[in-house]
Amino acid sequence: MLIPFRTWLYTLTRHAAVRFERSPANQAARRQPLSRLPDPVHQERSRTRPYLRTDLKDRFAALRATLTPDEQSLLVLRVDRDLSWEEVARVLHDGELTPVTCRREATNLRQRFRQLTRRLRERASAEGLLDD
Repeated sequence: MLIPFRTWLYTLTRHAAVRFERSPANQAARRQPLSRLPDPVHQERSRTRPYLRTDLKDRFAALRATLTPDEQSLLVLRVDRDLSWEEVARVLHDGELTPVTCRREATNLRQRFRQLTRRLRERASAEGLLDD
């Protein structure tokens, strides 16, 4: 005999509710009134990660704006859009690459990217944007 789906779902829900009521984490002694709990809004505000702060993001954006258009597009394609090196090579060359030249160009782009990130890291460190 088959049980209708809705009946089965209600049975699962009822069993989960009973397990929750019996669980040690749901004991009355462990519960606290909301007035005794810390305010989560103020707690979250004090723990903003440094890279999410607006002033720091603006300073990094200004640093990125000093790059050449080719360097900016390389950084956007690789970091922001998370493309593979072969995809970056195809995008930058409008898809007109053979598989061999695509791999070669991907290797060249990878080396250019390493140099670019090294220069960016040095500039950011000089401006005090990075923790040493």
